[in-house]
Amino acid sequence: MTIAHTARDPITAARVVQTLAADYQESAVQRPIDAQADIVATQESLAADACTVLAACQDELDRYVQVNQDYLEGPEDRLRAVREQIDGLERVDIASYEGEISRLAEMLTEEPEFIVEETEVHDEGRIADLRKAIRSAEAELTVLQIEQKRTDAHPAVVAKRKILMDLRDELTRVRSEATTRKVETPNEMYASLVKAKIDTEADLARARRKLTFLRTTEAELLEEVRRAPDLRSERDRLAAAVAAAQETVNEQEAALSDAQAALDALHAERPLEFETLTPPTPPRNPAGPGTLMIAAIGLLLGAAVGAGLAYAADARDHSFRDPTRVAAVLGLPMLGAVGVIRTRTEERQLAAARRRKTHFVIGMAAAACVLLGFAMYGNATPIQEMVRTMLP
Repeated sequence: MTIAHTARDPITAARVVQTLAADYQESAVQRPIDAQADIVATQESLAADACTVLAACQDELDRYVQVNQDYLEGPEDRLRAVREQIDGLERVDIASYEGEISRLAEMLTEEPEFIVEETEVHDEGRIADLRKAIRSAEAELTVLQIEQKRTDAHPAVVAKRKILMDLRDELTRVRSEATTRKVETPNEMYASLVKAKIDTEADLARARRKLTFLRTTEAELLEEVRRAPDLRSERDRLAAAVAAAQETVNEQEAALSDAQAALDALHAERPLEFETLTPPTPPRNPAGPGTLMIAAIGLLLGAAVGAGLAYAADARDHSFRDPTRVAAVLGLPMLGAVGVIRTRTEERQLAAARRRKTHFVIGMAAAACVLLGFAMYGNATPIQEMVRTMLP
């Protein structure tokens, strides 16, 4: 593209062309880059907000699942398993334990607690003394018969024989007088049955406690099964919110990627380069509006300035020129009006004042025209530039 400007001053024309080129550079290159950078920043903010929303939704879902995990993870299956355990305890374990206890109780009624054994008890001490006395009597009898050579008819031998007989009779009598003693021995079979019955009763008690626990668990699981549909619906709602947030994040990240790619493409574009094709030269023909235009503008500005000055002078004159105005200001009825009687001198003074006023208005209009012409065709000044921008 080509940028050209015509002005009376070459320096001003060069400056205007440079300004226009810089403005075009900014509007055609830098402004789109800045606008795209703003879009990238906005997309980054939107993507960050979407990630924050996604993290919040995911945290809420995780906390909800953790708190209600028992309700969400198959309470129906756990209830079914608990009921199977209850059925097994009632029909198998408890029934078998009760039957075993009844069988053991019947066996205990038939089995004695102790085994009684009867034995004969002799006076072993007396028997030992008698045997000792018999052996001593036999020894004395032998001494009498062998060593002392006494005959059977000898009185000492007969006496010893009599004592020996008596001792033997006494021994036979003591042996025949034995007493019967009963010995009670614990029945090991009875003891084992009692132990088996106690162990079975303990097993039965444990089974019943377990049954009570399972009944309580069954009631809790029934409540979980009742609440499970609502809780699962809430979980599905939270999961849907997480999925929607994830989709939003994906969309925002895709939009951010596209915006970044567009910004990179703008940065990659070759910047605009301007070069001077024709150096600034003084114009060959006069520039600016024609004489007729300047005259018309001066006339309009002079008329406007003159009207303004006339209005200001009239506003500073506080004289009354209308009798009704006097009555309106004073608030009194007017009885009569006397005209102004001027002398010749006063008439001349009044005419001179009017001429001065007219000359002042014409002078101000002429000054305005001169200033306008100087601003348009004088040296380059800010006023000149302003006026030139205002004129076609």
